[in-house]
Amino acid sequence: MYRLILSVLMLVSTAGAWGQNTPKLYGDWTVLCENDVCRAEQHLAAPSNPRIRYSSEVKFVRESGNPVMKLSFPLGVYLARGIGFKAGDQQRDVPFSVCLPVGCHAVVVLTEELLSAMRDQDSYSIRLYVTSAKPAEINYSLDGFAEALEQIR
Repeated sequence: MYRLILSVLMLVSTAGAWGQNTPKLYGDWTVLCENDVCRAEQHLAAPSNPRIRYSSEVKFVRESGNPVMKLSFPLGVYLARGIGFKAGDQQRDVPFSVCLPVGCHAVVVLTEELLSAMRDQDSYSIRLYVTSAKPAEINYSLDGFAEALEQIR
């Protein structure tokens, strides 16, 4: 009897959360909310090998008034060079913050200058290195970004 009650309670408690986890699309960005924390994200696959995936996730964190972008890359990137973030005339060099078994991450605080530059562009680019001398560039679409950012604010 106890297991049955526990199972029913678990179903009831997760049923309300299902609607909250429903992704909403804004152009090329997806907004997801879990436990009242929302994020906007975009995932890309490498044209040469669709199993190689990149992602860009934006959310607001308590410690910062600005949105924070977490960029994720597969293992095997050259860590010492970090990444380059470019939107319009705004550029930032960003170190990798951590590498885990699922991949490496870099974090970019989206200052007002970066957000302003992003509003005027169709895309932003990320430069990363596969070797110390071999850069690669990834371009993320900004179609729907302003609306997605407003939804997670």
